[in-house]
Amino acid sequence: MSDGAYNEGLKAYLCDDFATALACWQPLAEAGHGPSAYRIGYMHATGQGLPADVTEAARWYDKAARAGEPEAMTALGALFLNGIGVPQNYSRAYVLLSLAAAHGDHDAVGLRDRAASFLSSDQLATLEQEAGRRFEHSRG
Repeated sequence: MSDGAYNEGLKAYLCDDFATALACWQPLAEAGHGPSAYRIGYMHATGQGLPADVTEAARWYDKAARAGEPEAMTALGALFLNGIGVPQNYSRAYVLLSLAAAHGDHDAVGLRDRAASFLSSDQLATLEQEAGRRFEHSRG
């Protein structure tokens, strides 16, 4: 992936030139670049240069999370936790937030613990194993 194109998009984004940022990031995101997909999701979530659309934000966050982007895992996990833009799903929220925390996103920890409060101890045991397998796979 082109760090140059990503950085060009970031520079434009920081200058509120959202059209240029999107033009830089969209091809990267569609090719699997997690940071670009996360940024596009955030633009959809906040209505920066695009119509605010949390469902579309969730789609981009999912793409970024699958590429290993911890901030996207946290953002998508929070959406599943709260049922915003996606059906509420405490299990999916817990796994995503656990993965984000394991990848060092400290913002995920409190949200993960909140998701855990809605799950049984049996569910948590199963989900912790799933999160552990997915984390090991992502490192491999």
